[in-house]
Amino acid sequence: MCYKSMDMRSAGNFARGFKLLLRKMNILYVLTLLPCLLLPVFAGNAFALRCGSSLVETGDRKFEVLRTCGKPLFIEKSTDQTAIISVDGKNDKSDVDISYISTANVEEWTYNFGPQKFIAFLTFVDGKLTRIEDGPKGFKGEFPDNDHRSRCDSLVSEGDRKVEILIKCGKPDFIESFGEERVTIILEKLKIEGAFRRQDLLVNVEEWTYNLGPRKFLLFLRLENGRVVRKERGDYGY
Repeated sequence: MCYKSMDMRSAGNFARGFKLLLRKMNILYVLTLLPCLLLPVFAGNAFALRCGSSLVETGDRKFEVLRTCGKPLFIEKSTDQTAIISVDGKNDKSDVDISYISTANVEEWTYNFGPQKFIAFLTFVDGKLTRIEDGPKGFKGEFPDNDHRSRCDSLVSEGDRKVEILIKCGKPDFIESFGEERVTIILEKLKIEGAFRRQDLLVNVEEWTYNLGPRKFLLFLRLENGRVVRKERGDYGY
């Protein structure tokens, strides 16, 4: 009886020890995988960018970035104004009071470092670097070689940047610039009756035209600050 009792006690100790070992292994497994799990979250944004043997970081000024990385492929400029709008009255003679609470000059610089590296998008607010984003793989030369231009209409999506359009469609056949236009976005209504917060963007507007051949429609892409906001089709190409 004493031998059997010791055997059962040993078995219980072994089971508890085995469970503890498994728990430790699971924790170690999770810690090992944690960087891989977090990688997709942080992969799109960075705090620094290597240009040659030097780094540029968020907080750097435009001159410092230009000196380190050289001239960008594209520069998109806009003015971002946030305002408080209050309306006194409910008829056509209502008094409208506009109070601008912030104004920021925004620029996005695009760098193409070649086919072995990712394209980089750098955002400046009032002259200082605030965000660094990775884009698709770069390309060699001023414009990428394009073998799927005929599928341009189906490949381009709203929100695509200029360099992404070039990768998908190649160089456009015609570019028309319409200058600056104001885009107004209502951010939220405030608790005060008749008052709301509004964002005004002064954006540069362009239209890129693609002639995809006699069997396909002409493609017109409207760009605001270098991003696609609308696609339209015209007559057959030539």
